[in-house]
Amino acid sequence: TPVQLRANGLTDLVSIIPPGATLNSRSRIKPDKLGKLPGRLLPDGSWVGYNMLKYTPTQEEFEQWPSWGGGIGILTARFPAIDIDCTDQQLSDMITREVHAALGPAPVRTGRAPKQLLLYKTDTPFHKKFLTVWRDGARHLVEIRGNGRMCVISGVHPGTMREYSWDRPLEAITADSLTTIDEA
Repeated sequence: TPVQLRANGLTDLVSIIPPGATLNSRSRIKPDKLGKLPGRLLPDGSWVGYNMLKYTPTQEEFEQWPSWGGGIGILTARFPAIDIDCTDQQLSDMITREVHAALGPAPVRTGRAPKQLLLYKTDTPFHKKFLTVWRDGARHLVEIRGNGRMCVISGVHPGTMREYSWDRPLEAITADSLTTIDEA
């Protein structure tokens, strides 16, 4: 739950609109982005997006998130993530091993395998970075999500319609257990 994640030091959480949600008529969110973007459930049962960098959910909203049926995301300014957007299993696993070797161990989240996301922490926020990897004519992207970005850490993946999974229980991941990295 968001309460437990926050107690584990994983602060900077955002509510994620679930796949298949009803969008409010005022919403500018495209339906294909459901399950990937922050949002709030309105009293009428519809969802609207919010500026995750400027809007701070109320304590009441925070406690209600589990009943909303959406996912949970985390801002990556203080919790940067390496998003391995790679559909080649061998290449994805190799990149994960290289990231672990270069940056240290990290919990690994999977939504649509073989794509993977590795979660870290930082004391000095930095901006996102991209790396394009080509293999057998296919383009794969490795994104370091940093300041101004977020990643989904819990909920239903909009493509697979299955829960995101971690290589360890999510409730066992604490801020203190994450490896600290910096921009360099």
